[in-house]
Amino acid sequence: MIRFMVHYQWPQDCIDMFGKFWLNIQSHPWHTSTDLFTKKALLSYQAKQCCIWHYSIRTPCRFSLAEIEEEVLKRTRDKLAHVSFNAELSRM
Repeated sequence: MIRFMVHYQWPQDCIDMFGKFWLNIQSHPWHTSTDLFTKKALLSYQAKQCCIWHYSIRTPCRFSLAEIEEEVLKRTRDKLAHVSFNAELSRM
């Protein structure tokens, strides 16, 4: 992905930010967790944050993805667990 960013002449600060983002995702303790919800939360978090970042590029609300927002990540995990728990209850 970084190679394509360079090829299509993305600004260097964006390339660096994404590099740090992916490094932080891959080195996050949840990345190697055996808990299903933490792994799903990390995947969901990265997808949603990238999407929000892309929507915010041309606005004054642009932000950096470099640091993982732990509270957002925890809320994502909790929401996934809650949805799964409710789905299990509805099957009973």
